[in-house]
Amino acid sequence: MNEFLIVGSIFVLAGVVQSLAGFGFGMVSMALLPVVLPVRAAVPVVALLGLIACVWVLVASRRSLDRRRVMPLLIGAFLGVPVGVWFLDSADPTALNLSLGIVLIAYSLNGLLRGGGAVAASETADAPWRDAVGTGAATLAGILGGAFNVGGPPVVMYAAWRRFEPDATRATLQCFFLVSTCFQLALFGMTGIVTQESLVTAGVGIPALAIGLAFGSRLAPRIGKEAFGRLVLFLLLVLGVRLLFAVGMSA
Repeated sequence: MNEFLIVGSIFVLAGVVQSLAGFGFGMVSMALLPVVLPVRAAVPVVALLGLIACVWVLVASRRSLDRRRVMPLLIGAFLGVPVGVWFLDSADPTALNLSLGIVLIAYSLNGLLRGGGAVAASETADAPWRDAVGTGAATLAGILGGAFNVGGPPVVMYAAWRRFEPDATRATLQCFFLVSTCFQLALFGMTGIVTQESLVTAGVGIPALAIGLAFGSRLAPRIGKEAFGRLVLFLLLVLGVRLLFAVGMSA
């Protein structure tokens, strides 16, 4: 019983973060769930509930969805995920986590010290290269997600760099995460990682996730653009520290 309460509390917290920032469900869940669940058991549960979280946030922010912003990221997802899966057994996760953690910490600290925003792209200038940057970020995210299940940071950094409005950021990120998670679950299904036990655990976690998402949805409209930018940068900082901590634990 205590285990279910702990798991439920984790999913409530992760749901709140996902609703507010448009990302972070996996970060929060995978940082805390291994306390009560083996990592191998936690990964498919987080992927299943993450899919539900993406759909929820996307529906809530659908009016701010811009297909022109989303398409470069979807192209990157289709390019990157298969490459990540191909590299799954050969790449070095320790070196990757170390490099990615340092980049995230440097980027987020720079933005926070500048008053809540890193150097941003102009939203008004006609610059097709911005979409190319988005495709590159999404391709890298797809590779990282397919190989190491850490695909969020590149596209989140891209959205922060573009300084989309909060609802536009949430909607854009959800489209990318939705496609990536479907890829991930398909691979998990083929390799037998998704089990009956993980499906049961995910089913039990749905009410807790719904509570967290609903609470976060009520808070989200009260957060202005500047506060939202600081929140995103702070979560990127936390994610970077977490990656470095994971490197230290594996050393």
